[in-house]
Amino acid sequence: MKFVKHIVLFVILSCYASFSFGNSNNKLDSLFAHFKSVDNDSIKRSVLEDINNILNELNDDTTFVFWDNIIGYCEQNNLYDYAANCKYNKAKRLRNDGDYILGLHLFQEVLNYYRQTNDSIGMAQVQNSLGILYRRIGKFDLSNIHYTNSARLYSEIKDTSRVGGIYLNLGGMLETQDSLEMAEYYLKESEKILTVQNAPNILNCQINLGLLYNKQKEYNKANFYFKSGYELSKTVGDARDKFMAPYLFGEFLFMRNRISEAESKLMEAQQLFENPQNQKIIGVATLSNFTRLLSDFYKIKNDNKTAFYFLNKHLEFEAENKTEQANHTLTRLEIEQMEMNAKLKENRRELLIAISLVVLLFSLIFLFLMYRSYKHKQKANELLTEMDELKTQLYSDISHELRTPLTLILGPLEQMLDSEAQKKPSRHQIKLMRKNANTILQLVNQMLDLSKIDAKSLKLELSEGDIVKFIKVRFANFASLAEQKNIKFNRYLPPDKRIRFFDAPKLEKVINNLISNAIKFTPTGGQVFCFASCPSVNKLELIIQDTGNGIPENELKKIFDRFYQVDGPNTNSNTGTGIGLSLTKELIELMHGKIEAESVVGEGTKFKIQLPLGKEHLSQDEYVIAKKEITDNVDLKDFNDSNETLSPYENGTTSQNEENLPHVLVVDDHFEISEFIRENLMHNYSVETAENGAIGLNKAIGNIPDLIVSDLMMPEMDGFEMSRKLKSDERTSHIPIIILTAKSKIDDKLEGLETGADAFLAKPFSMKELNLRIRKLIEQRKKLRERFTNNLNLEPKDIAVSSADERFLNGVMEIIEENISNSEFEVRQLQEEILMSRMQLFRKIKALTNQTPGEFIRTIRLKRAASLIDKNFGNIAQITYEVGFNNPSYFAKCFKELFGKLPSEYMKGT
Repeated sequence: MKFVKHIVLFVILSCYASFSFGNSNNKLDSLFAHFKSVDNDSIKRSVLEDINNILNELNDDTTFVFWDNIIGYCEQNNLYDYAANCKYNKAKRLRNDGDYILGLHLFQEVLNYYRQTNDSIGMAQVQNSLGILYRRIGKFDLSNIHYTNSARLYSEIKDTSRVGGIYLNLGGMLETQDSLEMAEYYLKESEKILTVQNAPNILNCQINLGLLYNKQKEYNKANFYFKSGYELSKTVGDARDKFMAPYLFGEFLFMRNRISEAESKLMEAQQLFENPQNQKIIGVATLSNFTRLLSDFYKIKNDNKTAFYFLNKHLEFEAENKTEQANHTLTRLEIEQMEMNAKLKENRRELLIAISLVVLLFSLIFLFLMYRSYKHKQKANELLTEMDELKTQLYSDISHELRTPLTLILGPLEQMLDSEAQKKPSRHQIKLMRKNANTILQLVNQMLDLSKIDAKSLKLELSEGDIVKFIKVRFANFASLAEQKNIKFNRYLPPDKRIRFFDAPKLEKVINNLISNAIKFTPTGGQVFCFASCPSVNKLELIIQDTGNGIPENELKKIFDRFYQVDGPNTNSNTGTGIGLSLTKELIELMHGKIEAESVVGEGTKFKIQLPLGKEHLSQDEYVIAKKEITDNVDLKDFNDSNETLSPYENGTTSQNEENLPHVLVVDDHFEISEFIRENLMHNYSVETAENGAIGLNKAIGNIPDLIVSDLMMPEMDGFEMSRKLKSDERTSHIPIIILTAKSKIDDKLEGLETGADAFLAKPFSMKELNLRIRKLIEQRKKLRERFTNNLNLEPKDIAVSSADERFLNGVMEIIEENISNSEFEVRQLQEEILMSRMQLFRKIKALTNQTPGEFIRTIRLKRAASLIDKNFGNIAQITYEVGFNNPSYFAKCFKELFGKLPSEYMKGT
């Protein structure tokens, strides 16, 4: 009963407050008394809302006194939530009256309270109000922060309508600052939300979008939004909105020289302007701009008297506006001064903390000194651990470096020792084995040289000879290698002889390391430049430059560090152990020379070497005179094996009938490995080669091989990436893939199998095992095709070996089913539907079903015919035309070939 009495009393007082009798103070006193007397929270909040509404409309000095009385009462009675509500309303009133400092203090006090009580709605409201306050005084950065915080809080509580309003505020502020791109984002987001919510402030959103697109000179869009806003203002919006819509639309039309259209809008705005009550809520800045616009308008209309009147009005409002802006500036300065004072206070606090920390630090020094001894011992242990890890990494890198040459030695040896071998080893095989044995020997010698340098026991071995001829021979040694990779090899040397003392073996290692690296990291079609000159009598200058991928600037300084390998776009290729450049630098420094490196990513790398010649600059214990002069005993023909070198990655053929052989694609960036595999497969397979994963991918998609053998580490695209892309492509997902690699860890094998690779062989691999794997995988695919041929009810999931194949066959069968009654539907239409070339479609369907595309379409038609017969669809003639056959006798012939019975016999059997 008590609750019912309160409700009745509340209704009576509410009705009483709505009538226009008695003065406002009496109403407020009555409402305040009722607020004190009720206990129900919802009634209390409703009464407080009425009190705040009345106070917001009053203009006398008692307004803030009354608010303070309510706030004091609420705080004394622990009604802090109600006190915060009143403080918030008071702060808004102070802000609207231009008292920004007091308003700011109250807003911050309320915000702190809502943070303590974790009131998200309250925090969102205050953040929005602070955004408005800071925007009015020109502190747009702080305004942006508070608007953004408010939008985030409203988003968290899923108040979409208010989020749209905040976005409108943000967009409008950013538009006035000419941050047009961000303004457009927020205004368009606001438009989406407010349109769905059918919110009244969609009018403001359209006006702001009109202003935005006008600034962006997108006048058609601006016209659309100004016009939409103007039409909408006739039904929604307050007095200010109803003024702004025709004013801004009229201004836009006026500036576009559409005077007659602008006139009606400006006259409508002028009528609203002439109401003094409207002027109070429009704002002096807007009034100043509007009266200036009217002055210009009447001037064009030749009404000079009215134009002069509005010009005077403009000057009055402009003076008032400047005063207001000055007040805003003063307020902004006061707030900045407050912030500086707060920062100074914070700095003093931090200084006290710092002093305390210093005292604490001195008290800890003794403990630190004791601890440092312990850390030294720990660091020594870490260094030992790091050295062990470095050794482990070095052994791993060396073993990786040895696997490829060992493959090219063990592979031919395995064939020579095979009891089934029919022929003697060829000279090419023996030279291949010798070359790769020398590669291993070179790596061992590099390690020995580094060991001697570390022990300071390596001396220069000087011999006298023609330095120009020596370098010419070394340059020529790389001509055939560059030709194999289709790289242009440019050489420039002095034309005359230069007889000097120099260390031939060490200079040879320097040249070999730099040029081999340049060729290694230069892509096909690139260039390598080798320059040699003698700028003075006893000085040699070498420049080795390539057009490869280059080295990033942050890694360029590290390339001469021992065991360091650049992490770049070609790191998937055989990058080596990381000792070549380190050894090169140390040998050059041993010869009292210097080496510099320059590189631009995407353009290439240049090494510049300067070496002193002769022995005058050396002390007696730094060199020995070689017993035998080797520099004049080398001839160019010793390095010219071009008569036995095959062109890189040529697709050699063994016979004209290889179209009937299974098609194998070999992908490996190491030409000799690729060629070795090709030579061993060419008698049983049609073999095609590719020098990296990217080229292999294109060739696989273009030619659809029966099987792919791929290296793992290659430039541009490695074997894992190529396998992943092929297995995810409907055109190539059925192709078995064998991965070859020098990486033999279980993690590497698992990663390879996860990409869809069907087999994984570690280098050095057995050619016999590779042949067996290839044969078994091709036979496995053949058995899958035979299953489809023999099992008439087989589903796609039983045919394919991957989900991609299943999706492909399902897609093809759906297309055929959709066109099953169309007798003109043939392979060409199917090819166009699935976007494959005729050859791709033929090889894909053949690989999965052992049928040509035409046979596959006919099989699906016939299976559908059998299904229709089973369901008693109709007579044979009806079924014949239903499944796309025009000729009943041809249908009967094909049906019997597939099912062993004529359609009529099959129908009787059902």
